[in-house]
Amino acid sequence: MTPSPKIELSGVLSRFTANGSSVELRLSPFAFSLEPDAQPVWVLAFSEPAFDVKAVEAYLDNEVDIEVFDRQVIVYDVWAGTDQPLGAANVTVTKVGYDTADFERYSQRLESEIEHLQVSLRTANTKNDKGRAIVVELLRRAEIKADASDQFRERQASAIEVLKRLQTHFDE
Repeated sequence: MTPSPKIELSGVLSRFTANGSSVELRLSPFAFSLEPDAQPVWVLAFSEPAFDVKAVEAYLDNEVDIEVFDRQVIVYDVWAGTDQPLGAANVTVTKVGYDTADFERYSQRLESEIEHLQVSLRTANTKNDKGRAIVVELLRRAEIKADASDQFRERQASAIEVLKRLQTHFDE
């Protein structure tokens, strides 16, 4: 019978440090907490690890589920569907607050998101400007055609009204 884990954790494997006979993994929450006294980060400390540290690198910055046993931790990559057992002489789990590196990573991630949103906004504005130009041109052509004769004026009246509503929409 498989023993049940002492604790089960979920989050983003944010980083790890290896110092000879010990390894430390940091598991950050999915959403960054802005509470000043929060301790949202789980630190898993392995003494005398019995695994290759490079095996952990594949899971960095990924959403993971972690099962902690007395002498082993199993890391499950949520999206890839892979798992990695990590054994050690002793495994301890503590909850801590953010450190400077966590804040730097969060700041970098926000800056990256801002850049992505700026690109998306420029693309949307370009499409909006092109749409506005098309509506103006269609309205101009419909008005020219309506002025050609009374027969065309009646036919174009509803098209001109729709184009004017579109033009108002783009101008708002």
